[in-house]
Amino acid sequence: MTDEDLNQMRTMVGGVVDPAVTASEQRTAAAIAASEQRTIAAVEQRTAAAIAASEQRTIAAVEQSTAAAIAASEQRTAAAIAASEQRTIAAVDQRIATATDASEQRVVERLTEVMRDMQSEILRGLEAFARGNFSRLHMQDTRISSVDHQILATNERITALEERVLNLEVRRPPL
Repeated sequence: MTDEDLNQMRTMVGGVVDPAVTASEQRTAAAIAASEQRTIAAVEQRTAAAIAASEQRTIAAVEQSTAAAIAASEQRTAAAIAASEQRTIAAVDQRIATATDASEQRVVERLTEVMRDMQSEILRGLEAFARGNFSRLHMQDTRISSVDHQILATNERITALEERVLNLEVRRPPL
C-alpha cells in the first residue's frame, strides 16, 4: 500500500487515526508491498520463462516449417531442373538431327553434282578419243581401199606379165 492509499483510508474512517493503528498499517503496507514485489518478480520470472519456452517452441516450429518448406522447394526445383534438362536435351537432339539431315542432304547433292561432272568429263574424253580414232580409221580405210585398188592394178599387171612370160616359154603365137 502506498501513502496515498493510507490517507484515503484515514479519510474514510473519519480523520481520527490512532498511532498504534498507523504503525500497524505501515507494517501491513510494507508487508503487502514486499509481497507484491515478490509476486511481481515471480510472475515476471514465470512470464519470462514462459515467453522463452514459447519462443523456443515457436522457433522450433518455424525451423521445422522452414526446413519442410525448403525441402519441398528443393524437390520442386530439382524436378523442374530435371524436366528443363530433358526438354533442353530433346530440343538439342532435334536441332542436331535437323542439322545433320540438312548437312547430309547438301553432301549428297554436292556428291551427285560432282559425279555428274566426272561422268561428263569422261564422256568428253571418250568423244575426243573416238573422234581421233574415227579419223585415223577412216584414213586407214581410205588407204586400204586405195592399196586394194593398187593391188588389183598390180595383180592385173602381174597377170599380164605372167601371160607374156608363159607365151614366151611355150612359144605360142600371139593372139
